[in-house]
Amino acid sequence: MPKFTPFKPIVPSNSRFAQQLTARSSDYDGQQALIDEMLSNQLTWHHMTKKHLLSGDKNSSPMDFVHETTEYVENLWREKVIIEFTEKKYLYYFQNSGNYSVGGIIGLTSLKDYEKGEIKIHEKTKPNRESFIHEIFNKTELIGEPVLLAYKGDRIIIDRDSLRNELILDFTSIDGIRHQIFSIDERVYPKIEYFFDSLSSLYVADGHHRTHTIYQYLNAKQQLEKGGLLSCIIHEDDMAVDAFHRKVKLELPQSEEIFLKKISNLGYEITRLPDVQMPSGPGEIVMLLENKAFMLKKEVSSDVIELESSIIKKLLRIEDSKSDKRIEFFPAKNVDKVRGEMGASQIVFLLFPESFKTIRNVADNGETMPPKSTYISPKFRGGMILHSLS
Repeated sequence: MPKFTPFKPIVPSNSRFAQQLTARSSDYDGQQALIDEMLSNQLTWHHMTKKHLLSGDKNSSPMDFVHETTEYVENLWREKVIIEFTEKKYLYYFQNSGNYSVGGIIGLTSLKDYEKGEIKIHEKTKPNRESFIHEIFNKTELIGEPVLLAYKGDRIIIDRDSLRNELILDFTSIDGIRHQIFSIDERVYPKIEYFFDSLSSLYVADGHHRTHTIYQYLNAKQQLEKGGLLSCIIHEDDMAVDAFHRKVKLELPQSEEIFLKKISNLGYEITRLPDVQMPSGPGEIVMLLENKAFMLKKEVSSDVIELESSIIKKLLRIEDSKSDKRIEFFPAKNVDKVRGEMGASQIVFLLFPESFKTIRNVADNGETMPPKSTYISPKFRGGMILHSLS
């Protein structure tokens, strides 16, 4: 029965500051464009996490500049770029990109529930990334964006006017997505708390590193009961799940004929395709070998788990795709983008998106997905909705 409570929101003080402050790395095409934005905009949230890019030293890392985050946040407070509400609230967040719109309720979930396994995960985390996030918390005592949590079953039903009681922010970010933040009518708070208290579990859809690092940070301070996890909770059917594809850079360990035979021995039905195409459903993987395309079919519970455990580990001898530099991940929804990933001495695997039900089943079984298995939306902008850890 996950506990869900209101919090004191910290948000940009107006929509103009929201446009300058809030950020995502995907806003910019390439590293130089991101650097140019940081040089021209001293407010962008990228100064919190990407400061090392301005050093000119290719060997520098975000950790080398984490000490500067304190001054950056102090400036945001000093210039009244961000403000904190004096009263605890639930917020309603709504995002609209034109072809995808979604809304969720923002509050604090209990880290004790995470400790007990009632907030479930489907990803392993990287210790070095956790260390950087931990240092940001040490320096700023701020959570920069909510964790995305999913719930299953019946939906919470709250009328539109109660959800959108008072508009706090309304702005369109550089990627063309409109963001609206509302305070929720206090009269429906008991209904919100009763509903989420009736659930058996919540599921981390996006934000595994922040979740675990906040837990470690507050547990070390013995403040698990006092603190909470800033969360946006959305029904699982409202999540948009896209695939991350795989590109493996290596020479085939044997001839193409032998390699295909070994894949067949793993239970895959193989068909040569006349041209590149995307998988059309579960149980299909499209494999590109230089200028050739093959359809691999096999009925399994998860295509990406089967691909990783069989072909990538057993045949290509890549034990850890999270750290092995021979494997790269890329999102693509259409064939034209895929063509740019084809080349000599490499193998490309195109995947159909996993359903959130598959992800949930993995979490319920206490298992984890391979790295970069999914790209789950909505994505939040850093600096848009914050919470103090102090």
